[in-house]
Amino acid sequence: MSSKKGNKKRAANPDDDPVYAEKRARNNEAVRKSRDKSKKKAEETMARVQKLKEENKKLEGKIDEQKKTKKFLKDLFLQQTTAKMQNPTPEQWALINEENSEDEIESEVSTQSSIDESSSSEEEPAPKRKRGKK
Repeated sequence: MSSKKGNKKRAANPDDDPVYAEKRARNNEAVRKSRDKSKKKAEETMARVQKLKEENKKLEGKIDEQKKTKKFLKDLFLQQTTAKMQNPTPEQWALINEENSEDEIESEVSTQSSIDESSSSEEEPAPKRKRGKK
């Protein structure tokens, strides 16, 4: 039983053909090297995946830590701001009183304007006072 591969003929018994035996040996070695290389690459990939998982876990821990710090600082800021507004400084009181007095003056002027307009339609309303710092 002989089969053709290209123009060459093989011997009836492949073990008797030294050329065929040499080719098989080289092919077996190449397959072994290829499989070893593939196995090594898979192991390196798995090691890298494991390393990246560990790094990711550390980074997620840092994120959680920073979120806690952010929340703490935000709460502290709000607490301080609220405390300061409950006990305003003299400067804050002055600003609050100034704003209130400006609002009262504006309210009085607009009330007076309404009264003037209703009593005399030909007269011009009283000029409004401009808002601004003293």
